[in-house]
Amino acid sequence: MNRQPYQNRPTPRPQPAQPEPKKAPAFEVLNLRLLENAGSLRAYASVKIGPLTVHDFRVIEQSGQAAWVSVPQKSWNTPGGERRFSPLLELPPDWKGPLSDAVIAAWRAAGGGVQ
Repeated sequence: MNRQPYQNRPTPRPQPAQPEPKKAPAFEVLNLRLLENAGSLRAYASVKIGPLTVHDFRVIEQSGQAAWVSVPQKSWNTPGGERRFSPLLELPPDWKGPLSDAVIAAWRAAGGGVQ
């Protein structure tokens, strides 16, 4: 039996190296402005994220719920008079927890919320 080498076999492609997951940068709360009589809005924070400084993160605490951090946002009114909000930036999912922890810790240290 005369065998010829298998010519049509696809050449295996090298698999791209999987990038290592990036860990969240250090978050430093530079400024915290506590608010009173502002509904569920408790504070504004300026946060240094790596080389960037982002202003107006909001600490929100609704009755009976744990405090949480909202990214800066813009608001506008629709022609029907309804108020709408849109975030000014999006954080990677793995940054949200550490950033929120840093801002809430600074807020509590400044006397906000129940410790």
